[in-house]
Amino acid sequence: MSLSDFFQAVPLGQFIPDEGYSSVQLGSLIQIHLKDFPELTGPEKPHLAIFGVDDDRKAIGNEGCTGGADAVRRQLYRLYTGDYPVRIADLGNIAAGETIKDTYIAVTNVCEELMKADII
Repeated sequence: MSLSDFFQAVPLGQFIPDEGYSSVQLGSLIQIHLKDFPELTGPEKPHLAIFGVDDDRKAIGNEGCTGGADAVRRQLYRLYTGDYPVRIADLGNIAAGETIKDTYIAVTNVCEELMKADII
């Protein structure tokens, strides 16, 4: 099973400002899972990967947090880069599993594979 099987693409249209992103904003520099899943191997592999989890079951006191990753993306993509070479990939969102245990297993598998690839 490929890591891409766990993820839904990022709905980028919700985040792009009318004027687009400048060449030094994270929104133009992050490898974003739109149609194609980001490449996680080779010399240009990301240093850092981000992803969301669209499941708020067991989120006691934080019900409704399902859209949290997209709220973070809306702000994150607007940030400007610094003077350091960092490669970031946004893998998209893991959909809620049939049970909460299914979701936990998916998150665990993704994190294990990213750690094996030396991606934070």
